Amino acid sequence: MKYILLSLLVISNLFASQNDQIFKELLEKVKSGYKEQTLEDKQREQRFLNDVKNQQKMLTKMKADVKKAKDISLRLKNKIKSNEMKLQKLSTELDIASGDLGELFGTVKQVSSDMNVHIKNSLISSQFPKRKEFLKELSSKKELPNINELEKLWYITFQEIIESGKIVKYTTDVISKEGEKTTEEIIRIGNFNALNQDSFLKYNTSNSLFIELLVQSSYGDMSKISDYFNSDEKISETIVDPTRGVILDVMSQKPNLQERLSQAGAIGFIIILLGIIGIVFALYKYIRLVFVAKQVNEQLKNSSNIDTSNPLGRILQAYETNKNMSHGDLEYKVDEAFHKEIPSIQSGFSMIKLFAATTPLLGLLGTVTGMILTFQSITLFGTSDPKLMAGGISQALITTMLGLIAAIPLLFAHTLLNSKSKKIMNILEQNSIALIAKKMDSNV
Repeated sequence: MKYILLSLLVISNLFASQNDQIFKELLEKVKSGYKEQTLEDKQREQRFLNDVKNQQKMLTKMKADVKKAKDISLRLKNKIKSNEMKLQKLSTELDIASGDLGELFGTVKQVSSDMNVHIKNSLISSQFPKRKEFLKELSSKKELPNINELEKLWYITFQEIIESGKIVKYTTDVISKEGEKTTEEIIRIGNFNALNQDSFLKYNTSNSLFIELLVQSSYGDMSKISDYFNSDEKISETIVDPTRGVILDVMSQKPNLQERLSQAGAIGFIIILLGIIGIVFALYKYIRLVFVAKQVNEQLKNSSNIDTSNPLGRILQAYETNKNMSHGDLEYKVDEAFHKEIPSIQSGFSMIKLFAATTPLLGLLGTVTGMILTFQSITLFGTSDPKLMAGGISQALITTMLGLIAAIPLLFAHTLLNSKSKKIMNILEQNSIALIAKKMDSNV
């Protein structure tokens, strides 16, 4: 037990000596770290103090700059105010010195601007193209024009007035119907319209060139253009468009008869065909009835000489052949001969009447077909572009028009033929009755 306690005491003394050593080392390390931290804090504090001094210097410098800038701004404001007063004084002196020149400047600017627009659209500019540049420059000028510019403006104005009353032949660029640019001789009729060897021209203001109108046949005899162009006489006839080619351009877009008929489609051609056939046949029947009426009248004048080539002659022949029969039988024979002539006289009338009734119905059919096409276009493309509906509407209207045009003369022709045939039949009927009466008188 004693040895055990002794051993424990030795061990505890050993461990105590080791802990003191560790504590000493730890204390040394803490003292060393504290010194380093203290040194670092002093350095950081010194840097902060240095930064404060620098910022103070910068603040002082910036305040000095601000004060300097304020002084400059104040001087500039005073200078601007002084300049404004000088400018106002000079402007007043300029207005007093210029007098009516300010009004003149405004007038020249307005006149030159108006003339620039007029000259741009004028046919005369094709002959004098440099005028537009001068007027454009003068209208945008911000200072008073000089005397030369005023004289030139006056000259251009009077040149436009004088040239508007002239008919001039000169050479210029022309766009042909094929789209090719050529240089050729044209005639300008004042400021109204122009023409070349064989067509009217339209002035295009965007490129200052003349363009041949695509369609010209609607103006009548186009040979008059060539005759006028090549004429050496002082007075010659031609067409003048006071709207500077607008009417001629609109007329060039107007469809001709062939284009109108093509818009009617197949139904329109059927109506035209039926109308032509009906009119031709009615004309034939009318000529035939006139010839028959002439033969009947000649037979009336010479009843003793019977001619069986006409209806009255054949009725007289039937009377002469059967005059020995009884009164009843003879009346029957003469009446039979009269009724045999009626179909030949009135043949074809029903066909003309049928054509007169059919053509308006075909026109109505074309109207319905055209409206169907119109509504189909509306269904597919809407109503944003009226041109898409124009085809169907044109067919609807033109077929109706063609149907009425064909039916009206056919109705007149049918009425005329019917009236002519009734006159002939009245003559035949009267003579048939006269023959029967003659037989009764002979029996008495």
